[in-house]
Amino acid sequence: MKPRTAIVVFAIIFLSSFLTGIHGYCLAQEKVRADLFQALQRTLATKYEAWITPDTIRTYRSHLALPQLRDKASISYDLHNDRRESLSSRSLTCLYNGKSVTFKAYANCSAATLLAISDQRLSLGLLLFSLAWAIGSYWFIRKKHPMPSGQLIRIGRLAYSATDGRFYDHQGQAIHLTPMQDQLMRMFMDNETHTLSQQVICDTLWPKKEDASETLYTLIRRLKIAVEDRFRLRIMVDRGRSYTLTEDR
Repeated sequence: MKPRTAIVVFAIIFLSSFLTGIHGYCLAQEKVRADLFQALQRTLATKYEAWITPDTIRTYRSHLALPQLRDKASISYDLHNDRRESLSSRSLTCLYNGKSVTFKAYANCSAATLLAISDQRLSLGLLLFSLAWAIGSYWFIRKKHPMPSGQLIRIGRLAYSATDGRFYDHQGQAIHLTPMQDQLMRMFMDNETHTLSQQVICDTLWPKKEDASETLYTLIRRLKIAVEDRFRLRIMVDRGRSYTLTEDR
């Protein structure tokens, strides 16, 4: 299995977990609104005066099916100015002494309360599965493509194995560079200070070329793109004199 495949599968499972959680959260909001409304209906069915009293609130809360709402829900007149921090039911209008009075129920539910009400079992299961997949994939890839256990030269997030002459990232995956980039990187790694003079590089890579400075400049520019950001490295340039490979801190 390729690392890219493992990452794509992990992303799909994790995104499914996230979307399932959001769906469950939205269903919990609708469940709360429905409970608020049914309790409002039952309360007003036995209410014979327009005033809202403490007894009205107590009666209303006793009709709520969700226990998490009983200390958070209340009934009020519908003044068409919904509280943004609250969930509300639909309005319900009753006739008292020939006058219409409209009521509405509210609940100050926090995100934690809604999560407690919602069914997040599938979302949690998918999340745990995505984590298990990530751990299992990492173990499988490392086992299938182990980094040589011989002498390693590390700098930044890059390692060079003197055993097989290859470069590896911090996850133990082999790195593929162009032949010229690979040879120059080996020269950097073989040097104790990771510093090379321009003359040494040109004489080694282009022994028959009289002036290879522009060719070297192009090679360095492309090598910077290939390794700097990816492996947290920097190639310090003293143009006309030397080049130094160093860790980007």
